[in-house]
Amino acid sequence: MEDFEVQYLSVLDARSALWRHRKREWLDIIGPEGKSREKALYGSLAMRFPGLYARTKEERERLGISFDEYIEQYGPEDARDTKEYSKMSDGVSTFDPVLAEIIYEWFIPCEKAKIFDCFAGGVTKGAVAMAKGHSFTGIDIRPSQVEVNNEKNNAFSVANHYLRYFCDDARNLLKYIGVATQDLFISCPPYYNLEVYSDLAGDASNQPTYHDFIEILRDAFGKAVKCLKWNRFAIVIVGDIRNRKGEYYNFPGDVIRIFQNYGCAFLDDIILFRPDATANLRAKRYMRSRKVVRVHERVLVFYKGNASVIKKHFTPLKSNEL
Repeated sequence: MEDFEVQYLSVLDARSALWRHRKREWLDIIGPEGKSREKALYGSLAMRFPGLYARTKEERERLGISFDEYIEQYGPEDARDTKEYSKMSDGVSTFDPVLAEIIYEWFIPCEKAKIFDCFAGGVTKGAVAMAKGHSFTGIDIRPSQVEVNNEKNNAFSVANHYLRYFCDDARNLLKYIGVATQDLFISCPPYYNLEVYSDLAGDASNQPTYHDFIEILRDAFGKAVKCLKWNRFAIVIVGDIRNRKGEYYNFPGDVIRIFQNYGCAFLDDIILFRPDATANLRAKRYMRSRKVVRVHERVLVFYKGNASVIKKHFTPLKSNEL
């Protein structure tokens, strides 16, 4: 594949024709990530909202509609958000391979780099890393997700590189990766309970409170910072989420504070516009509560080291005049 270039600006547009074409090229190489068994179960709205499912049974039978249809027409906002999130991700959240490619191009200082993620999810980040000549280590708490990933590993194997996944709690990262050994941390952690992945005790997505969720991330990210070499980047992709009253938690702000408290500089805040075929349909309904439909995520860029000397450690990128 030829190099893919975008402008070095604070906005990336995954809705553009060039981006969509590049993504299709990557998906032809990587193939579908596949669902884990836990995701297939916990992606169900009935499993996510069992109380609401039970309370509305008689009314749904009277109306002659399914639970999904009830959520669409009458459900609370958090349930509708979950439904739309599942639609956007085709039932399972996947990492955009074009975004991974851009991050590796912009924020890795060397060839044959070592990349890692303690909330690995599917195989995309690892597959793109291997295609670009790097090695990747992923940790995910779900046995079936790790099984799916490792089944795909052989297809991406390259001599002198490794693509490996371990099944464990993200907070046990240091069991698998040494201190100050990695060239890039890249992660898109769970968005609290917007998408529940499993019922495992250490799964950040099923925690009883937002505070419990953040504490898991705080522990895991602190260990991730330890694994990074000095003068290296950590990239975290996040989007804000609402509580049951419709108020934002300020999830991105909490992630920023975590990395700053671990001594990392907060260098860039990149907006990623994402495709969302249902946004216009939902917008009028959301505005009844004076809320706008969110169609972007934030790519938060942190640096472990002395940011004033980045130019000494990272070579200039090619000229880009798009």
